[in-house]
Amino acid sequence: MNRITSRVITACWILLALLARPSVGQEDTKPVTQPTIELPNKESFHLFVLAGQSNMAGRGEVTDADRQPHDRVFMWTEDQQWVPAIDPMHFDKPKIAGVGPGRSFGISLANSHPDISIGLIPCAVGGSPIECWLPGGFHESTKTHPYDDAVKRIHAAAKHGTIKGILWHQGEGDSTPKRSQQYKTNLLDVLNGLRAECGSDPVVLIGQLGQFPERPWNDSRRRVNWAHRQVALELPHAAFVSSDGLTPKPDNTHFNRFSAVLFGYKYAEAYHNLQNAIPHDQTDAVVDAPDQLRDLLRRDEPLDSKAGQLFSSCHAWLTPQERLQAVKRIKEPEFWVAENIRGYPLAEQVALLSVTDFSNASDELAHRVADVSTMWAVTDVDATRQWLSGIESDYCRAHGLEAVLATIHERAPLASLDLLRRLNDQEAEDLIGYTEMPEFDLDAQTWAKEVAKFESDRLRSFLQSGSVVWKLATEDTDAALNYIAGLPQGQQNPRQGWQIIATWMRQKPSPPSLILEWIETRLPEHLRSDDHYQLIAQWWHPIDRASLVEWIDSLPPSKRRDEALQGFIGEESHADIDSAYQWASQIQNESDRRLVNARLLRRWLSDSPDIVGKLLPNADVTDEDRQDLERRLRGKR
Repeated sequence: MNRITSRVITACWILLALLARPSVGQEDTKPVTQPTIELPNKESFHLFVLAGQSNMAGRGEVTDADRQPHDRVFMWTEDQQWVPAIDPMHFDKPKIAGVGPGRSFGISLANSHPDISIGLIPCAVGGSPIECWLPGGFHESTKTHPYDDAVKRIHAAAKHGTIKGILWHQGEGDSTPKRSQQYKTNLLDVLNGLRAECGSDPVVLIGQLGQFPERPWNDSRRRVNWAHRQVALELPHAAFVSSDGLTPKPDNTHFNRFSAVLFGYKYAEAYHNLQNAIPHDQTDAVVDAPDQLRDLLRRDEPLDSKAGQLFSSCHAWLTPQERLQAVKRIKEPEFWVAENIRGYPLAEQVALLSVTDFSNASDELAHRVADVSTMWAVTDVDATRQWLSGIESDYCRAHGLEAVLATIHERAPLASLDLLRRLNDQEAEDLIGYTEMPEFDLDAQTWAKEVAKFESDRLRSFLQSGSVVWKLATEDTDAALNYIAGLPQGQQNPRQGWQIIATWMRQKPSPPSLILEWIETRLPEHLRSDDHYQLIAQWWHPIDRASLVEWIDSLPPSKRRDEALQGFIGEESHADIDSAYQWASQIQNESDRRLVNARLLRRWLSDSPDIVGKLLPNADVTDEDRQDLERRLRGKR
């Protein structure tokens, strides 16, 4: 199933990064002559402070693409001059400074808002713990005062523009048992201080530490990460920026160039989300929209798509109560609500979603529920679960609960295990139907004992038929069989048998004939199913098609043979759909045969409509499928 968790890398981020892909190595880059620039007026020159440690300063490889100026993105140099922004922007450690998230953040904003220019104020200092960022703090290795130096640069740069935001990425240097305990308090002091020095109540964007499998988080790093999430909720106009999907340099400490660029786009998305809830200058198209929508609200009728468009254009100019009334009556919330409540305070987003019509749940609504659940779980897991239970869409409930589990797992894996243990049957049903559960670094025997403690019969049974058997079979096939034999008879089923078969196929490459022999001689009858043979045929086909054909031909007409044929046909159709269609005629079960024929004809239709047109009059399909295929065929002609 697809996971919908807080922030995944989107296709447009990847596209933007590819457009700026490296062309040569850092050693090949050539200095760029800085052109004379003319600054915009102060109101349209939006400034952003870049603060924190080395991953904000940037350590990604610099390429020619990173040294190409954008005509509306500038940086404040070490000697306090505005010049076109190129990497490396920071000067904390000149010999190793590289690509960070700042430049791609600025370019993203400039491209989204052609009426403004962006000014970036580099202030990050590699290796600086949070104590150095307190007023008067000193960083020994760079001989700098990070906070005091940043304040001086902010005041000087602010004479030319308006400070709109602070981008923060820091905490690696505080991921120790002692420092992490005080980290949240210090971070609040630093960010509140910087915000006050900016004088314009800028937004604060807090980037997540790198999540690198080669360097797993310890408890101290988890504590720092949790402080980032908490502070992003406690500060007004602040957001947490996920590092999901980003990858490191070989040092497993710094983001590589590609990920640093992507991180900048993530910061930009977080900024846009916050800006969504802030009223800006009204355009001609928006100036009358609030009053038009208020007129519709006074009529006490459902709001159609036209009203939804009005809400989309003017929600920030409405009062919280007016937003609540509108959302409650919008008929197509998947279009007009999900994206338009981003950036509002958590409590208001909860209130708005609580009155949303979930009868036509969509990915957009599930995303919003998941995001809200992620934020709320930081402060109150049980309240989040209670709220989710009242959402009428099991699809959205499931993704909200998945987000809660993922967030708690990020803080402490054993805490998410405890939460799984306490889930009720309804929550279990939602999870099983749509989403994935966290992975736990437990051996098979320990995992089996933990699952046995789960309060939900549904979840316990599901895992005992799935991941428990899988883990055991990975270590020892006989141990898995013995475990199943020890369960009550009513809890033993073919799904458990398939877990063992699948583990064998994945981990013990063997001739298919040996696997079939093992099934017939070792796997108890009640753990077998004819359905298994469809999956075996799918696995067997690319390994040895000829022997698979020989085996299928040896089977007598039966459901088992039909299942094997369907697995074979599914794989065969990728290489030779004509052959697959001929094989489909051998399926004995009429319903299955017709279903497979219709599926093949639909696939064939995209490439060879003329062939489908010739086959369709005599095709062995249902009348309903024939009519659908005829309709599709007419659309191709």
